[in-house]
Amino acid sequence: MLAWIKDKKLLREQIISISANETSCWDGDAVLVLVYKRLQDPSMITSLDGLQYHLVSSVQDWEVQYKEILQKITAERCEILSLTHTPRNIGQMNIQILWFLPPNVQSP
Repeated sequence: MLAWIKDKKLLREQIISISANETSCWDGDAVLVLVYKRLQDPSMITSLDGLQYHLVSSVQDWEVQYKEILQKITAERCEILSLTHTPRNIGQMNIQILWFLPPNVQSP
């Protein structure tokens, strides 16, 4: 999805949401969903060239994972586009994805 966003030259203001889902209730495949505005206008100025994600996938509970993400965004002072939690059915796996822009690529 990251490559697709950059290839389409989407701007920050076009992004409505990024989420993660599964294809079925039991042992489904992970699916990323991007909802965005198709058209750009002059008020949309923030490039997503520096868009990054941080994936946390572990058997740790949500509280531990949330604290890890909170430390990351506090240390880097990044702009958050999306934070998604997706529980998995296999082995109690918890998946968390943070989509963000580092401070050096944010618009003034």
